[in-house]
Amino acid sequence: MNDIRENAMFLTLLCIVCAWLYSHWLISVSLCTLCLLLHSRKKSLLIMIPLFLLLSFPRYQNALPALEKGTVAEVHEKYAIIQNSSTRVLVYTETPLEFDAEVQFDDPYYEEIRSAQGFFLFDFSAYLKRRGVYFQTDESCLKIVQHSGSIRSRLQRRIGSCFEGDTAAYLNKILLNISDDGFADSFLFRQGFAAVGFLMLCESLLSLFLKEKTKKKCSLFLSLSLAIVFHMPFGLLQHTVFRLMRMLPLNSREQFCLATVTVLVLKPQEAVSAAFLLPLLFRVSSLIRDLDDSVRTTLILLYQSFTYQRMSPLQSILFPFFMRINGFFFLIACLQVIVPDVSFMSLFRLSSYLDVLVNLFSIKGSCLGIGMTAYLILAVYYLSRKNLRKLLPACTLLFQLFGLFHPCAEITFINVGQGDSILIRQPFNTMNMLVDTGKPEMKDRLYTFLDSKGIRNLDTLVITHEDSDHSGNMECVSQDYHPAMTVTEHQSSFTSGSILFYDLNRIDEEDRNRSSVVLYFRMNGMYVMLMGDADQVTEEDIIYRYGNLKCDVLKLSHHGSATGNCDRFLDAVRCSVAIISSGAFEIYHHPSPQTVRRLRKRHIPYVDTKDEGDITILCLPGVNLLITSQGKVAIIAT
Repeated sequence: MNDIRENAMFLTLLCIVCAWLYSHWLISVSLCTLCLLLHSRKKSLLIMIPLFLLLSFPRYQNALPALEKGTVAEVHEKYAIIQNSSTRVLVYTETPLEFDAEVQFDDPYYEEIRSAQGFFLFDFSAYLKRRGVYFQTDESCLKIVQHSGSIRSRLQRRIGSCFEGDTAAYLNKILLNISDDGFADSFLFRQGFAAVGFLMLCESLLSLFLKEKTKKKCSLFLSLSLAIVFHMPFGLLQHTVFRLMRMLPLNSREQFCLATVTVLVLKPQEAVSAAFLLPLLFRVSSLIRDLDDSVRTTLILLYQSFTYQRMSPLQSILFPFFMRINGFFFLIACLQVIVPDVSFMSLFRLSSYLDVLVNLFSIKGSCLGIGMTAYLILAVYYLSRKNLRKLLPACTLLFQLFGLFHPCAEITFINVGQGDSILIRQPFNTMNMLVDTGKPEMKDRLYTFLDSKGIRNLDTLVITHEDSDHSGNMECVSQDYHPAMTVTEHQSSFTSGSILFYDLNRIDEEDRNRSSVVLYFRMNGMYVMLMGDADQVTEEDIIYRYGNLKCDVLKLSHHGSATGNCDRFLDAVRCSVAIISSGAFEIYHHPSPQTVRRLRKRHIPYVDTKDEGDITILCLPGVNLLITSQGKVAIIAT
């Protein structure tokens, strides 16, 4: 036991690693065992291995469910999670279901949950699988057989019967964590964080009137009460466990370690969430003297950038303050439910304004880029010198502001399903050009990628033709990214940044596919041709006008359809690699088997966004590297 107490921080770190590797139990246990053997000769520490196994072993079944009935365990705006013993199923709904209600399934059809792949896309499938949800169905096969008498279900019914519109949406969001698009979304409204902020406010008030020991008991009682009422959302569960550990006769470091491990044992799937990591950083910084405020702020900024594709300095520095502010709004929401005749809507809207204020000072961009290597070298240099540590947050923000995490030129074929959207960048965001915008329903996916690159304005927007899968987001992109030049019609050539673009197509008629803008340009010694939805007639005309064009990268026409990509054209361009932009779950079955046979006959390698997600060609000195979000890497010969 003494060995465990002496190595408490190290063992807690290993527990966190196991929880991060949740469901990969063999890897996590092997890694932690190796670390224990290397770290210490004290074999008594090996008794922790069963705990590591518990943290990393999945707790829910991943087999095809055979549910006849279940209970509504989680409620969200557009879906709910139904649970029966160790089986969990996602059900998409038009309106939120009722918490804790018993439901019955009538001949349901289950399908495996899959989500689109992309470098910076939130992987909804992985998120659900960490929570034991592997299959989905729709609400047509669902029937509520018994309403619940739990406090949160009664609260949900009261909100539904007494309030409507924005007021109901706000109350559902802050009290029940049911998000709604009508208000600015923040992770501080999820996982019971607003209730935790309320508890922090109460503790501040109690400290004015009560002694420390009495205050701890009152805080623990309030925390336990709220956790039970709201069925242990993770934020409240974590807060309650830490308050409980404060009652034990242990030093602060041992209390922290025991509480962290307890939280991970109860909910290991939350180890990668903001609800766990951000409070963890603040608690660790109070225990480790060398981890000062600047280091903590830097880690929070990097986490925000990695997870949300933006850095919010205000939220990083004033996190405890924002927690208490949300606690105040939680109190107002409770008062609104108790006194429905008095409207607090003007106060409610302050939370949205506060979130807007925070985002106003946020900087778009993801730290996940090739420039991260240079940043880490610089960060290590700053950390090794105490007089420079204070500058680390400013250095991090400068990297984000000037696009230093993504310093190289690149061409990315963004995975927008059945549609096209291609981003062409020059180094350090000196030129950003977007070719097509995908379907309207792909707006969020497109914006996520643009934001991840720190793009605030576009130099050029090109729409190859008016089909919705190419121009569906043209208007909103123009409003939000303010392109300096928009190209929607044929031009013989135009310049964006230092790159000269040619439009090879001269056909302009009613057939929009045939009249697509066909771009041809050279970048980092590599010749690229983007075919839009051009058909065989367009291809034949390009061959007639220009003969055999050198082409290293060819974006196949019409998502790989057999209407284009003819034999003569493929023989004329002799490309090194072909790119296909197609959708996974669509009726057109692109690419065409005939097109695939033509490519294979000529030994032309091809990659498809349907299978590989985002496809990026990174322009490095002397070489062009093709990288997909599924992990494939290749060098493009030029």
